Amino acid sequence: GLSVTGRIPKIVVTYVFDGGGWNVLRHWPDEWPHLKRLMGEGANYRNALTGSFPSITACAHATIGTGTFPRTHGITGHNIRADASGSRKTYREPGNADPSDILAPTLADLYSDASGNRVWVGEVGYQVWHIGMIGFGGPNRGADEKPVGVYWNEGMGSWAPHNPALFRLPATVPGLDVFEAHQTDFAAKESSLTSSGWDRQFDPSGGRSPCCSPPVVQYQHDLLVATLDSEPIGAEGPSLLYTTYKSPDYTGHVYNMYSDWEGLMLRTVDEQLGRLVEELEARYPGEYVLMVTADHGQCPLPDAVNGVRLDPIQLTRSIEEAFGAGPTSVVQDVWPSEVYMNVPGLRDAGASLDDVAAHIRHLTYRQNLGPYVPRNAIEQDLLDDPEFSAVFASTWLDRLWDVSRFGDTIYTGQDVDPGIPPASLNL
Repeated sequence: GLSVTGRIPKIVVTYVFDGGGWNVLRHWPDEWPHLKRLMGEGANYRNALTGSFPSITACAHATIGTGTFPRTHGITGHNIRADASGSRKTYREPGNADPSDILAPTLADLYSDASGNRVWVGEVGYQVWHIGMIGFGGPNRGADEKPVGVYWNEGMGSWAPHNPALFRLPATVPGLDVFEAHQTDFAAKESSLTSSGWDRQFDPSGGRSPCCSPPVVQYQHDLLVATLDSEPIGAEGPSLLYTTYKSPDYTGHVYNMYSDWEGLMLRTVDEQLGRLVEELEARYPGEYVLMVTADHGQCPLPDAVNGVRLDPIQLTRSIEEAFGAGPTSVVQDVWPSEVYMNVPGLRDAGASLDDVAAHIRHLTYRQNLGPYVPRNAIEQDLLDDPEFSAVFASTWLDRLWDVSRFGDTIYTGQDVDPGIPPASLNL
């Protein structure tokens, strides 16, 4: 059980399993013993499941950092509408990240300001999307007060600040020889796994490969330990440290959440959690808070569950054929969770967003066939079925906020959200 010491913690750590939601944990029940132990020894908030749409990394990390939903913090996807010309990457480019895309202050921003920028705050992640947890880390910090804000530069194969003008590396960074030692240790095991039938989507020497194998996860822990060793943790009040391990999510995207690689990476991240607890106990016994969460769960790759991939090229072509009568294209961008429209061009064509939503809603799987979706990917009896269950125009979504317009409603279904773990976890 929990013991209350009454002491103010020296450090508050937020530890995120990226893509490690309950459906992943339940599929791999034996791969997270350290997390399971913490649930039994600490406070496990089973009913504190709070989701937001879209359920993707950038949005969820900004929600973790600000305590608000995308409607408020403004991070609505990995791409956001920049201006009338279309969308751009959220936070701009890795290495030149701009946290001003977040429209609400993060806890780190508010806490830093309230302390006169004296408290230590930092974030160690893998991708630019993880910056949503820290924001600026204090928007009024001077040039000599920059917070730690780190991502993995896949091109360089090393840690780097999100933006050198705003963030810095920890005072001490483990050398690349440490990373190479982890790679050497894993090489023999990896050869054994692949020779026994494990898939290998990425060339092990490729720039994107590290996130799908244990060495970079272990190296991230080394960086966390170096941060604890070299930074003034707790010197001016409780420090805030945020860290996200991207590997479970990345591996699920590449190999599928049902792949053995997913189980391996989940176990590796859990091992680092156990190592971090040991480090915190040794340095700050009774004077730390560790919060562990996930930004979202995962969906199996369509191929693994007889699903169908949606082809953005065919979707764009269909919309243009139906509404592109004007001088300009009516589709600006198509992303997994949204379609960006050229509204003035659509208006010139005599159509509205509601018209486009209705058109997409009636598209069939047959119309999805193209370079990325061959004919043999779709069963014959599905060809004339609609490929979308629902399509909403943004104008229609705005009207949902007035729920009274729907009248009295009784919602039926499961009593327990399927994403919430069962009470009998054998913790």
